[in-house]
Amino acid sequence: MGSIISAMGSDSSATSGRPDAPSLPSAVLVLRERWLIIALTTVLGVAVAIAYAVTSPKSYQATAKVLFQPSSPISEAVVQGSTASLEDPTRVAATDLLLITSGAVGDAVRQALGVKISTSDLLSKVTASEETNADLFDITATDGNPVQAARIATAFAAQFVAFRRRIAQQGAVAAETDLKQRLASLPASDTSDRAQLQAALQRVYELGAVQTGDATIVDTAGVPSSASSPRPKLDAVLGLVFGFGLGLGLAFLVDLTDRRIKDDEGFEAAYGLSTLVHVPARSMTTAGLQPRAPAFEPYRILGGTLTFSKTTAGVRSVLITSAVAQEGKTTVAAGLAKALADSGHTVSLVELDQRRPSLTRHFALKGEAGLTTALMNREPVANLLQWPVPSLPRLNVLPGGPRIPLELLRSAEMDRVMEQLLELSEIVIYDAPPILGVAEAQALLDHPRIDASLIVGRAYRTTRDEAKRTRAILDQRLVRPLGLVLTGLDEPGAAGAYYAASEARDGHEAEVAPARGSRV
Repeated sequence: MGSIISAMGSDSSATSGRPDAPSLPSAVLVLRERWLIIALTTVLGVAVAIAYAVTSPKSYQATAKVLFQPSSPISEAVVQGSTASLEDPTRVAATDLLLITSGAVGDAVRQALGVKISTSDLLSKVTASEETNADLFDITATDGNPVQAARIATAFAAQFVAFRRRIAQQGAVAAETDLKQRLASLPASDTSDRAQLQAALQRVYELGAVQTGDATIVDTAGVPSSASSPRPKLDAVLGLVFGFGLGLGLAFLVDLTDRRIKDDEGFEAAYGLSTLVHVPARSMTTAGLQPRAPAFEPYRILGGTLTFSKTTAGVRSVLITSAVAQEGKTTVAAGLAKALADSGHTVSLVELDQRRPSLTRHFALKGEAGLTTALMNREPVANLLQWPVPSLPRLNVLPGGPRIPLELLRSAEMDRVMEQLLELSEIVIYDAPPILGVAEAQALLDHPRIDASLIVGRAYRTTRDEAKRTRAILDQRLVRPLGLVLTGLDEPGAAGAYYAASEARDGHEAEVAPARGSRV
């Protein structure tokens, strides 16, 4: 067994650099697995959007345009005799945007329209914006009545222009007062400054007479012919986009919280082992499956790997186990035994899972005599073997029988039974219990009569944590694992298409020639 121990050590070192947890599934895999979540969320998003569009009251928008040209001629007239500078046009425009929706303008609009709503409610119906690269303000009003929306927008434009005009006139009065005070304070002998101030005062009189406040209505609001909201088509599209995006997010979130392993890469990363073969769902019932049928091919591949590979040279006894129950280890053990027997090898299949014996689902076994009888009564193994498949005379089965104490698995009697099995057959396959939570499997992994083990993993059943814990146990045991047998996954790509076509062809031939014999 020294060579086996060294081989196990080299296998562990070769895989120690591999990650102990699978990488995130690809986006395509997530979409394929979680398509129902995405579809339901998308449909829900569209349904909510349509329901909103149908039940929401209609709103209409109307827009008035105001031209603003910040020249400030009155200020210039006053500035000539002071150290002040002209205001920044950008800052003036930003100030005017705020003035449009100010309380003062809102109060004036409410009085002008004679509406009974409060100023704050009226202001909530109005927005103001500046057009890009233009001295134009858009004043937009929203209301359930299209006529009222146009009236509100036009009224805000008019009251803002009036407000700006009042501000400009107040500025002219203030400039006039300031110039008159400065003239009165000059001595009579200062004729030069007096002439300049009198000229500035004259300009104030002239400009004040034509002052408009630098704002003019260029386009009153027209009555809208269609509602701005709701818009059923647009709302449905937005609901579709939002629902699909939310579905994608939920799909990836659910996938991140799902600890189950779903593909080859996940199993190989968690176990640090290579996948030897896939056993798809169509191959998971071996009771009536013919060894030459296309669905039996995975077991034939596994048998060939076990008997012809250089890495399995000298291996005569193989323990088949898994991390937890219901991963398909007994099915794999039965299928592998049939495949090896069909290829000409003498095979003994031994049931060691006495907690949950299940070989009777694959073979017609008689009586309860078996491994327990051999251990407890020292009965020769040859007297207890059964040949349940007439077409496979090289396949014999040793049932488990009643459950035995754990100590018997480590006893000299167990060693004697295993030695007899090796004398009676070329290859011995042991169907063992799962590794996690069961002491028998871990004890068997240290038995010197067992050369190697095969680990069975079931897609969407084994979790990453279970695989990681199983690998840690395998690293501490004597028996080296040969590789992985994955159940529940179809053969990828062209291989899967080939098997499907083969099954379809064989099924057609069976219909044409129903008298064709069976080998089972």
